[in-house]
Amino acid sequence: MGDSLDDRPGSAPQGHGHRDWRGRRVGPRARTRVGSARPAWPWLLGVLVGAAGGICGLLPSRSARADGAFPAPFRLFLPANLPDDTTVTTNFGLISSRDGGRTWAWTCEHGASDLGSLYQQAADGGSGRILGLARNGLIFTDDDGCTWSTAGGFSSGELVDDSFIDPANPSHVVAIAHHGSGASAVFELFASTNGGTSFLGAPLFATEPGFRLDGVELARSNPDRIYATMSPWTATSNGTPPRILRSDDGGKTFNTLDASAVTPGGTLGIAAVDPENPDRIYLRSSGVDERLLISNDAGRTLAVALTADSGQQLSAFFRRADGTLFAAAFDSTAGTLFRSTDSGASFQPLPATLHIGSIAERGGALYVLANGLDDPFLVGISRDNGDTFQGLLDYASVGGVKTCAADLRNACATSCLNLNNADVFAPLVCSTLVGTASASTGGSGATGDRITSSCGGCAIAASPAARAYAASRARVRGDRLEGSALASVLGAAALLMARGRGHRGSARRKAVGKPRDTHVK
Repeated sequence: MGDSLDDRPGSAPQGHGHRDWRGRRVGPRARTRVGSARPAWPWLLGVLVGAAGGICGLLPSRSARADGAFPAPFRLFLPANLPDDTTVTTNFGLISSRDGGRTWAWTCEHGASDLGSLYQQAADGGSGRILGLARNGLIFTDDDGCTWSTAGGFSSGELVDDSFIDPANPSHVVAIAHHGSGASAVFELFASTNGGTSFLGAPLFATEPGFRLDGVELARSNPDRIYATMSPWTATSNGTPPRILRSDDGGKTFNTLDASAVTPGGTLGIAAVDPENPDRIYLRSSGVDERLLISNDAGRTLAVALTADSGQQLSAFFRRADGTLFAAAFDSTAGTLFRSTDSGASFQPLPATLHIGSIAERGGALYVLANGLDDPFLVGISRDNGDTFQGLLDYASVGGVKTCAADLRNACATSCLNLNNADVFAPLVCSTLVGTASASTGGSGATGDRITSSCGGCAIAASPAARAYAASRARVRGDRLEGSALASVLGAAALLMARGRGHRGSARRKAVGKPRDTHVK
């Protein structure tokens, strides 16, 4: 499928790869750092399907819409200033709607977007630009994935690891890159003033050998405030704890803060910086257990706000405009969504058992990005603050390849065939164009079939073939394999890899709100 990366001490980083929930590169694009005990849930499917058919991973994972605290390619973008635009980023391309969810189109990985991951979009949408990491570096698109370009300014042999768009100024982007190999690699922080088109000038910060930068984020209410996290090259290096870096002058200088009081080992990632208070930061600690940490004094002290149940891994974090906090976690069989209405003093588990990888809001509603194969939908919406969810988008809703100035159907043919063979996309997707080429692509375009989507009462036209396929997918999602270790880790992966073996039926509901027994440590 492409390059690989070995994160073991003394080994040379050779590519970006995709990462597991802890930030380690895994799957067909890379190998896991020594010491990883937990399965990389979203990438196990990538290994299996990728080896069999050339697709890498089909299941969503992360998104705190931040840096790499919950790294994975699956993210949900609902830009505030573009109310009709919705984008789901995957590691087989982008799924997007530009008409309020009436139609959905797919653009595959092609050109510079090969092996894309860690996508970013400005919180308000900005110009509509989406950034990502790919095989050859930091990439960006201004036309919904029809064309991709690679950012300039990085030196030869330098590999980009992460990026973050300033929430107050989309033209300001920061990125982490490294050069060198193994424990002697040097990680650097760079800045762009043209939306990520290029990164010129000296780095804002460089690590000493033996340390790596894990993530970076800027404060919306104070653009001079930059946070980054740094950890030893290996999580157990002489017991050295991870550190928080803070700049109060736009990156001219950085203070180093010791996080050993609550994170004696493991890794530390930035989940979010509070949009109203630049001194309040939310971090994810991954060590013996998974914890959400909160600092109210710009990283000087940290408090444990949430500890995931044993075996669970934190997968997403989100702060709503009214201050309500949400955190998601999952284990090998189900997920947990937590809610706090007291600024993080306590978190309560909610009924949904979805595998949530991204959380967002728009128009007073809460949206989540779920599994899409084992869960009853890919994108769900809640109008009761997370108590229940209704399906908004599933893979059966994808009507075809996005109409671009250059017809992408040939470029996407192999990936589309693999997705069709895996019962993810309908056969008509590979041959159908959906939507009209945007002004930036200069094409005239055509409109393809629409597939019925459950979106809270919208009436959507659908062809007979689309209706039949949607019904068949609903039946497929209602089956779940029994008895194998693979099924216990990934019911959806089992569906794809072992179709036709013994099943047990379990009817899936579009409304998710079943009571469950869960506790918070």
